[in-house]
Formats: sequence, structure tokens, C-alpha cells
Amino acid sequence: KDFPQAKVIRLEQNYRSTPEILSVADTLIQYNSRRKAKHLLATRPSGAKVRLAYYPSDREEANQIADQIQSALIDGGRRAREFAILYRT
Repeated sequence: KDFPQAKVIRLEQNYRSTPEILSVADTLIQYNSRRKAKHLLATRPSGAKVRLAYYPSDREEANQIADQIQSALIDGGRRAREFAILYRT
């Protein structure tokens, strides 16, 4: 409206996420009333199904995630540098 010559460029190609993750994300954000329509496209191959996890509290969530990481380090042969925890407040 303020810049009629402006061109909208949709960033639809995603280099980080699998098609399964993008499908769930797209389903959730389609309800955002101010969202511009776009088709998310994954460049990565298919991966595991998305798993919904519910925790009764933030403390329980943190404990469960820490337990899963510890188990992967001890039993799964994983290395600590393979993990990152991202969160949004």
C-alpha cells in the first residue's frame, strides 16, 4: 500500500527441514490471518514422522529431553556436539 512498486518475493524453498516437518508447520501457520499464501518446498529428503509430545510442565519437558539426550549419549553412541536445544518463549 505504501510502496506500490514493491515486489513480494516468497521464500518458499527450505533447506533445513524435511517434507514431514514442513507439512505440519504449514498446517499450523495457515490459520495466521495476515500470512501471505505460499507453498513450502523441502530440498531435503523425507525423514521420520513428526511426533507430538505433551508435557504437564516445563520442568517435566526439560527432564524428559535431558533423559533422551543422556540415553542417546550412553546407549546410542551419539556425541554431545550432535545436539542443540532451541526454544521459544
